[in-house]
Amino acid sequence: MKRLFILMTLLAAAANALAATGAGNVVRVRGDVEVTGPNRSLEARVGLVLNEADRVLTRERSRAKMLFRDDSILTLGENSVLSVRQYLYSPENKRADSIYELLDGRLRAVVGRGSFRVETPTAYAAARGTIFIIWYDPETRVTGVAVVEGEVEVGGITADTDNLLTLTEGQMTLVPAGSPPQPAEGFNPNKIMKMTGLGDWSREYRPMRQPGPAAAREQPLASLDLVRLTLLPPFIQPPAAADQATAVGMTLNFP
Repeated sequence: MKRLFILMTLLAAAANALAATGAGNVVRVRGDVEVTGPNRSLEARVGLVLNEADRVLTRERSRAKMLFRDDSILTLGENSVLSVRQYLYSPENKRADSIYELLDGRLRAVVGRGSFRVETPTAYAAARGTIFIIWYDPETRVTGVAVVEGEVEVGGITADTDNLLTLTEGQMTLVPAGSPPQPAEGFNPNKIMKMTGLGDWSREYRPMRQPGPAAAREQPLASLDLVRLTLLPPFIQPPAAADQATAVGMTLNFP
């Protein structure tokens, strides 16, 4: 019960932080991470509010995880640069219209509620309620997109607007500068994660799904990960007899 109380306290603190003005918050930092924006440049720390027009920069062997108000979770790999180009949030329906720019490096996105788009100098990826990885190499000017779950629409930054490709779960594509996306091909999720340095995708929190017990066992709770608790109807176990008590065993699974 003590651990559950501590967890609920952390969740409440995170919810209060997101209620403040801004697009989201930094929820995990490893190594050297900097946040720059209009009239500010500072070292990233857990709880730091991110605003529209902010830019997040990670150095070598560094990583940053960010939670946004629409429940989207972005994990930025080392030597990467991400800009929050547009973030329009509607408190009424708790949805966002967001555009991010990945100028260098690697990004893992768990898309929450609303319209979500990531742009690089050579391509863009648009999705709703899905999990995907996108990376950009400024030396080769090639963008890669791999879909772990759901569907992602990928297009190249070209004069020809009819160059869209829809990727489904387990598919990836590469988009060179000035070219449409290459034909979709299969990939190994853990191999892609290792290549991009973003860790094991199966440990990531998935805001759009309610995994069963087996999936929950595969997604252990990390110290600073945020989870969603699902409220269930009350569990009532009548006693075996009027003058007896019946022991009930309960297991709590946190997705």
